[in-house]
Amino acid sequence: VMLTSFLPGQEEGNVDYVVDGEFGAFRSDADPSSIAEGVATWLNDEEEMARLSKNARKCGAPSAAAEIVREIGEEALRWRDVNSKRREKRASEEAERKRREEEERAEKGKEKESTLKRVGSYLQESVVPRLIPSYSSVSGAVGHSNRSDLASIQISSPGSRLATLT
Repeated sequence: VMLTSFLPGQEEGNVDYVVDGEFGAFRSDADPSSIAEGVATWLNDEEEMARLSKNARKCGAPSAAAEIVREIGEEALRWRDVNSKRREKRASEEAERKRREEEERAEKGKEKESTLKRVGSYLQESVVPRLIPSYSSVSGAVGHSNRSDLASIQISSPGSRLATLT
């Protein structure tokens, strides 16, 4: 193996591995004649070529690519599982948040309904009895003598009826 360049940091260890394993050499690509001389020396020396080949086999890892692919695949599957659990957790949390919001809306609706009932009761118990004598005296003056005229009076607020006066 003749190495002629490397990426600093990322491939630096490759040079040491080849040179220390004695199955190749490094010659800078800035010196093409040195590269040619090194390769020519190997090609002209069968014993050196046999030694380099023997050392390369000792240092080689023929199944390295398959092992790397397997490890990457297993890691990807682990992350898929982790992310799947995270998605499930987020979905569960979102469903719980929506359930709580719905409960709060229902509770507010009940509170509003209760308030409206209390207001209606107050109106019927406290306000209407005061209105009836006044209405009776006014309606008596104009020819009405009973409270049946009050049957159609409704007290309401925007969007809801508070009470029907009877």
